[in-house]
Amino acid sequence: MISDDQYQEVIDLLADGELSRRQIGRKVGVSHSTVARIAMGAVRKPSDRLAGMSTRKAARPSKPHRCEKCGALIVTVQCIECLASSGKDKI
Repeated sequence: MISDDQYQEVIDLLADGELSRRQIGRKVGVSHSTVARIAMGAVRKPSDRLAGMSTRKAARPSKPHRCEKCGALIVTVQCIECLASSGKDKI
């Protein structure tokens, strides 16, 4: 499990947009897949998980569905910036 400080540093570095996910992982001391999961909203701040916050649903991918026009599989994820601007301060 990552610490709140590591989580916040990943969020800040993702927002800066200057480093790759792999570089962020090395800098913070977590795997690049953890960075990717945080970017997708699949990982919440550790203290929020422990507190039982129910914000996970807002950051999770939608249920996969098919495009009505071409039939392609669609899964959408709300990005961190949009989630933050929606007034939800917890991810």
